[in-house]
Amino acid sequence: MASKVSLRQQITLLGVSLVILTVTSLLAVFIWKSISTHSEQIDQRITSAENVLIEYLKAKEELLFTASKVLTADFGFKQAVATRDKATISSVLENHSSRINASLMILSDLNGSIISSSNRQINFDSTVVENLTTNQQNLNKTQLILLDGKLYQLIILPVQAPRTIAYAIIGFQIDQAFVNELKRLMAIEVSFLYQEQLIISTLKHPDSAHSKHFKETDKSWLLFERKIYENKAIVFTNTQGSEYIAQLSVDLMPSYNELDKLVLITLLISLLIITITAFACSVIARSLTKPLYQLTRLTRKFSEGNYEHKEIASQGSLEVTRVYNSFIKMGQKIEQREGEINYQAKHDVLTDVYNRSTLLDLLSKQISSHDHSTYSSLLVMVINVRHFKRINDSLGSGTGDGALKAIAQRT
Repeated sequence: MASKVSLRQQITLLGVSLVILTVTSLLAVFIWKSISTHSEQIDQRITSAENVLIEYLKAKEELLFTASKVLTADFGFKQAVATRDKATISSVLENHSSRINASLMILSDLNGSIISSSNRQINFDSTVVENLTTNQQNLNKTQLILLDGKLYQLIILPVQAPRTIAYAIIGFQIDQAFVNELKRLMAIEVSFLYQEQLIISTLKHPDSAHSKHFKETDKSWLLFERKIYENKAIVFTNTQGSEYIAQLSVDLMPSYNELDKLVLITLLISLLIITITAFACSVIARSLTKPLYQLTRLTRKFSEGNYEHKEIASQGSLEVTRVYNSFIKMGQKIEQREGEINYQAKHDVLTDVYNRSTLLDLLSKQISSHDHSTYSSLLVMVINVRHFKRINDSLGSGTGDGALKAIAQRT
């Protein structure tokens, strides 16, 4: 048989359950709304960063195009190229390179052989240069290309005098300073990859752990997995069909830390509210149940025939107080009726004297309690009304009843 739960426990449990349900619902809505808002903000940041990246590369492209136009239109430079004056060519390339802060300025012949270069530290693959210069689709367009393990944004323009006599290749290296500047403008991490090989990145220790930064999840938050980075890949395809990826990465851990703090504070506040609610419900339940306990004691006394009431009703609700007072009045009424019934049971209705059974009972008690060892006497007097039947028959029962009442009053 299942144990019964008291009303006080039921009220407390109901109040605490309602508060827990409310707090849980609010917490779930809060977390869901926070995550949704956070996701929208992350998407907006990535979209803005993508626009900044594209505009930044376009600005670099315009700078390269302008510089290459100025270089290839210079009459002295054309004459030096035509006469293969390497000293003049090298001087012009270095001057233009320093003017626009270019990382790479190359002059090649029509067969792809290097005539002069501003960066002698790069080991050029003649096949790559030949493919760049002989393919007409490569001309007058900026593109990303990997040279000697380094990524460049470069443009190729023909040197015409008036026919094409050489090709000028001008480019910016996408180095650490380049990506750091992008990070400053976009406020997120940026990485450049080629065929899943990381070339350059603003991430810490990217060479050994770039895949970890992009894919690893954190399982330390309850039972849920959370991504460390939110990523978006922007693909750039050059004229050779090679695909280079600019990976935009937003570090999610600071947002997680803020969310965890908010959740922790919300949980602490919820526990405080639940504790206060449990205490308040317990006090209210006690004020409701104490009069009921008093009623229980009264019913026990009433069942034993004890109708005296000295206990003051506790301060409960108005309805419970009314029930308590009504119960007290009911006990008083029952006591009054029991007294009347008991009196009528022991007395004659007409004469209001003890009836025969009560008199015999009292007489038996007197005789039983009389001390026979003493010489005291016990007198029992019996009065008989002679010819009482004649009074009833001749004068009527009303006169007979009146005579009996008169006799009872005189005895």
